[in-house]
Amino acid sequence: MKFIIRTFFLLLLVNGSLVYMHYNDAGNATAKSDIQSTYSQEIEVMNRPDGLYIQHHFTGLADIRHEIVWPKASTNRSCYLNDGTECSRLNENITAFVEGESDRQSIMYLIPKNQSISQSTLFENIFATLDRSDVTATLLHLTDEMDIGGSWVTGLERVGKKKMDLVDYSLYMDKGVVTDLYWHEEELPVLYNGDRLSVLGPTAEQNIAEFDEADSALRNIDAPHSTIVIADNPKPADSSRFIISETGETKGIADVFLLRNMYATFILPKEEPLIGEIVTSLLSDKTVGSKKTSKMIEDLSNKLTKKELEQIVKKLKSQSGQSIEAVFLDDLIGDVTGFKTSFIVKNSEAKTDFFPLLLEDPRKITIAGDDSFDVSPIIKEGKTLYPVTKIMQELGYKVSANKQSLYIENSLRYFRFPLNELFYVYNERRYNVNSIPFERIGAEFYFEEATFIRIFLVEINKTAEVIDIVPIAQFAEEEEMN
Repeated sequence: MKFIIRTFFLLLLVNGSLVYMHYNDAGNATAKSDIQSTYSQEIEVMNRPDGLYIQHHFTGLADIRHEIVWPKASTNRSCYLNDGTECSRLNENITAFVEGESDRQSIMYLIPKNQSISQSTLFENIFATLDRSDVTATLLHLTDEMDIGGSWVTGLERVGKKKMDLVDYSLYMDKGVVTDLYWHEEELPVLYNGDRLSVLGPTAEQNIAEFDEADSALRNIDAPHSTIVIADNPKPADSSRFIISETGETKGIADVFLLRNMYATFILPKEEPLIGEIVTSLLSDKTVGSKKTSKMIEDLSNKLTKKELEQIVKKLKSQSGQSIEAVFLDDLIGDVTGFKTSFIVKNSEAKTDFFPLLLEDPRKITIAGDDSFDVSPIIKEGKTLYPVTKIMQELGYKVSANKQSLYIENSLRYFRFPLNELFYVYNERRYNVNSIPFERIGAEFYFEEATFIRIFLVEINKTAEVIDIVPIAQFAEEEEMN
């Protein structure tokens, strides 16, 4: 009996160890396959009557499993065997490169043509990729065996071209991935060839200075090469690395590449395009986007020092891959200047109104000790200004405004402040003033501290962390009633 019990526990221990080893290995395999890897690629494209024949070489593969993402339109998927190791990691189902020592693997496939191309044509998403892996560099050979002429566009920089008796050959190279291929029926000369931007189009009066500015901005954010094609009545095409445009409609096209690169670099809120425009403008040193964005960038440039702007750019660059929102940008400005601000938040909340860059007192405002609402006074030209809407509402007043006046009232006290005249009305009595007692910034009205205390009969007590506003108007109102 003891022997049977010992044997049972021994088997239980062995089985438990085997189960542990199985799941431990599975866990390690899963963790290993989850690694975000990189690779470079060389792609050979042959244009033939029935389709594009592609030989695709992956280099620098990590010793992990790589799932192949085949183009949906591809057929004749197979190994491309140039030597004994080119397909050593390709599994039987041709769906992945399994773990192995060889860091170079090759495949081949066909992108069929529905018909012989005779007009400008866009081939979308025709190149294979590896899941959960990033392309560091691409070398692309394009051989036109049909000798159809025209212009082939990839978005990569074209570094070589040779016309032979039977075929045309082009060589493209740049960092990053390539997804699409475009053929334009006409041969288009190189109108502009910069470090990060090429423009193909007819020789015309184009704004070369605009292309220079765009090329510099793309270089500032270390963006990959992009191409603009200018043509008469082209087939519309908008790829990640090239845009086909009608002649003359080039203004702002390069900005699209700048914005795309930022959305690929950071996690930016798509519902708030202002955030993407601000980040792009700061990092590229080229104002991109709406008129409001332009005013915001101008305000930042005028009110921050060159060193402060450089610090903001440096901190932004360190956030690659991270979420960037309005609050983060305000905090970033605050870290650099030493003052709190709501500059980005208030401009992103307002649809049209522009709110200038204002530094805020970091202390929290409370009403007789109550801190249930969140507003901050601003510091402007050495003066402290208080936003009246939320504060006066918290004090029991109704606040409203039209094109002529600002109104602040409760059951006992009534104020009317004309927006453009040197007087105000209190309980139907007119009081002349030497200057308008408030300032309108964006959609908000602000009163300077001394004026705020005098007109609205409040007491302001300050500590290192809190600004407490205590209403004393109640006592004056009781005297008035008596």
